Amino acid sequence: MAAVVGAFAIVAAAAIAMRRPKPAQVSLAEGEIRPLAELKTGEMKKALEIPKTVLTSIGEEDVKKAEEDLRILSVEKEIVSYALTRLYEAQAEGKITENDKTRLLSKYKEEMDNLEKNINNKQMIVRLHELETTQADLVKLFQEKFTEITRNIETIRTELGLLPKPVPQPQETIPGAEPKEKRPEDKVPKPRGPPRSKAEERIANIQQEVLKILERLEKQETEA
Repeated sequence: MAAVVGAFAIVAAAAIAMRRPKPAQVSLAEGEIRPLAELKTGEMKKALEIPKTVLTSIGEEDVKKAEEDLRILSVEKEIVSYALTRLYEAQAEGKITENDKTRLLSKYKEEMDNLEKNINNKQMIVRLHELETTQADLVKLFQEKFTEITRNIETIRTELGLLPKPVPQPQETIPGAEPKEKRPEDKVPKPRGPPRSKAEERIANIQQEVLKILERLEKQETEA
């Protein structure tokens, strides 16, 4: 059961990673970036493993300052936009010459470019804080649910007098190697699984909660 939850955690982490700006690459070590398609099973699990603790790079004070700066910068952008529009109106009214307009346009366009850069920087700070907060909530949810399921598993095992059995690891396929075909007599029909237990139902509930979080992530990225 723990293996099922672990596998599900890896799938959820992969889904989150797919919603990020560069989904085709994963960093395995400092300075090493490789496409997901080139990773082996073990490397994939390590790259997409959900961390036990989440590190944050943006503090609450930094976010508040960035939001305040965005409010002021947006007003400054409106002022410069009005100035640019007013230059064309002034030329049409004969109050300034073509050379005057060209000179002033260069000045205000430079101010507008600087404002756009500052606004983009502050927006990225706020966005990063939102993503880090969502990531921390997701990790906390998994930790709480995994701890609850593990505790229930150990209780039931103790009552039944059972010990956990090792789960066989799937063999990694070698690139370029032809898959070994099974002979008809080697193929064994898969038995139908038993009805879902309460623990499996709880796992299904976790899946639903994770899907809701992923939907919230996608909605935030759409609104950004």
